[in-house]
Amino acid sequence: DARLLQDALQDVEGAWSKGSARHTDGSCKACHYMHTSKGCQNGADCQFCHIPHTNSNHTKVSASKRQHCKLVVDALWGKYKDDLDMYKRVGHIISSR
Repeated sequence: DARLLQDALQDVEGAWSKGSARHTDGSCKACHYMHTSKGCQNGADCQFCHIPHTNSNHTKVSASKRQHCKLVVDALWGKYKDDLDMYKRVGHIISSR
């Protein structure tokens, strides 16, 4: 599943990092710099996860996090719009955290 996520997100600027590989097994930690004005300076080499994380404790999501989620969804749709089963599978993996 980690390879599937990497393949799906590697072309989206800032969406994939080394730390994102642990997203599928739930052992990743979110990169807190992704949603700052400067963004993550480590890029793909970052040891923290660049995949959007949801937190049910927060009722309002920041504009930068919403924008990042939209970029990821748009990239997935562009890649898998002709294979809806794969689109759903990757979407489920991403939203599992």
